Amino acid sequence: MTPTASQGLADLRVTALAQEARRNIARYLVDRRPNEDPYAFELFQRAIVQDDQDAWAALYDLYHALVRNWIANRLAGDIHADICEALVNDAFVKFFRAIDATRFCQFASAPVLLAYLKTCACSVASDYLRSQRARQVEEPATELNHDLVLADPADEMMAHLFVDEIWEVIETSVNEQERLVLQVICVLDWPARTLPRLYPALFPTIQDVYNTKRNVLERLRRNHQLRATYQNGQGVEREVLL
Repeated sequence: MTPTASQGLADLRVTALAQEARRNIARYLVDRRPNEDPYAFELFQRAIVQDDQDAWAALYDLYHALVRNWIANRLAGDIHADICEALVNDAFVKFFRAIDATRFCQFASAPVLLAYLKTCACSVASDYLRSQRARQVEEPATELNHDLVLADPADEMMAHLFVDEIWEVIETSVNEQERLVLQVICVLDWPARTLPRLYPALFPTIQDVYNTKRNVLERLRRNHQLRATYQNGQGVEREVLL
């Protein structure tokens, strides 16, 4: 049930806060209108100020895929899934250690906290790249791990540009239901059951989610403009295209 305006956020359980935060994120992905998201902010407040472990877990679940995408875009190359996952954890740890109860008052909203989390994600990715470059210099060429493709600044910049171009093409080719599926399921990597819970009118059953995903992906694979944009991106991989 959606909390009413008269309900105090402090009275809501973590699960209710997380559900409303998911709803706000999904809404933003559709209309691109930033909002303060008081539910997410309350989760941050409980996690940081009250050291609520359930709130920490909810935040990790909410933003894990987002942090992973930030790191992947920063690296702009092939990286083992285990390494990427470790960097995601490092980003959250860096964030958690940097903001304590005393510093929390310096952050006025959830978007400001997320901006700091993004800074932490980019920082750990940059640290990783520096460590890999240093290792390349120190190790003999025959001992280098050729499976790792390091990011070049120019390639990284182009990766961001092509990702933006890809989404510009996609958003002209999909309806509201399809956009939600692509963003919530493919980009945020949330479970399919999220959409019937948040948007029962659009997705009465979980099968409607699966059908929409299958249909939109099949249509996008046949989109010549999208394929050309993707190929021009020098192999920038997005799950929605695979």
